[in-house]
Amino acid sequence: MRLLSILLLVSGCYCSHRVDDDDDTDGTRDGSLPDGELADGEVPMCSVVWGSCRLAWTGSAAATADMPSAPDVALLPNGDVGVVYRDGDQTFFARFDGSGEVLDETELGNLGDARLAVHPTLGAVVAGERALRWLSPTFEPVGDVTTNRPMGGEAFGVDVAAVPDGFLLFAIPGGPGDPPALQAVLTDSPATPSYEAFASVVPLQPFEHAEDGRGFATHVGFESSPGNVPVAFEVGESSVGDNVGVGEGRGTTTFIDGVASYRGRVFLYFQGFSATLVELGDSTEVFQRAEAEGTGNNGHISSLGDDRLVLFFTETDGRVVARPWRPGGSVGGGMQLAAPDGLRTRDIRSAPTPRGLLATWECADGICAAAIECCPE
Repeated sequence: MRLLSILLLVSGCYCSHRVDDDDDTDGTRDGSLPDGELADGEVPMCSVVWGSCRLAWTGSAAATADMPSAPDVALLPNGDVGVVYRDGDQTFFARFDGSGEVLDETELGNLGDARLAVHPTLGAVVAGERALRWLSPTFEPVGDVTTNRPMGGEAFGVDVAAVPDGFLLFAIPGGPGDPPALQAVLTDSPATPSYEAFASVVPLQPFEHAEDGRGFATHVGFESSPGNVPVAFEVGESSVGDNVGVGEGRGTTTFIDGVASYRGRVFLYFQGFSATLVELGDSTEVFQRAEAEGTGNNGHISSLGDDRLVLFFTETDGRVVARPWRPGGSVGGGMQLAAPDGLRTRDIRSAPTPRGLLATWECADGICAAAIECCPE
């Protein structure tokens, strides 16, 4: 086990959890709520609401290189939290327990910048632009490192998502603007991915996907060429489905900072010096939020059930924050996850859980992670 640095439990809020300036918005076009039916009789652990959110814990995994990068986070079936990140020429998988302590770290090989997808019964897949690695249901490496070369070229814009039937792997074959948009269906067994095109539009930027509270993908999105056009697609039981919408061209290329589904509406998020959210679907709308002022393209977004969308980014003073938003309202004051530590670009990632939200980011101690608990007491 490598040396670990554990942060103390913190309370984390620097202003009210309530979002007084957008509580009057209902989030849907007609004011109705979605049906909220659960698959296979599943019972929700709670009804998550931002007004009940608190920062449950933060923790960190120390690094040996000058700056670890590309963290990603997911909830594990036993309640632990998994984080993957690159440190030097190696990708690592770290497990945090319910108090933020790192239980162990596993070296996975030279995968490059990697993403993590966890399935409730099949284990996990860690996918990088160089290679892939499978993890067993007990989160131990399975088999050897598997090369990832879509259409014989180096992968770009890699993302991986859990779906009920297994996993979906997304990649661009080469670099920005190289067609087409590719998907590969993966199971729990290591295998060279077999890619196929799922969209006629040319992917320009890395893929991002939306997840529900169980960790299953609901939508995948990216910017397309020409024109920097945001697009999004539904994700089904085992593959990408219909195109849900095409936005207006953005004029300049900016990295997409997440996709979220909220009350039947799909949003692509861009966190620059201010936040921009692009809604795709029957109605296409752009929401520019100057009050969510950040340090550039280093944010992420997740949905907090049907209650809020939550933006994660670094504010101009260096604080890492989670700030709630409903369509039609202002971005709420939110929650501080980390105080300034001299870093301004952090590669933040987040994920929804049945009880709240998770986040991970680059920090001065290495790679930091946090759990936000949002169940009413």
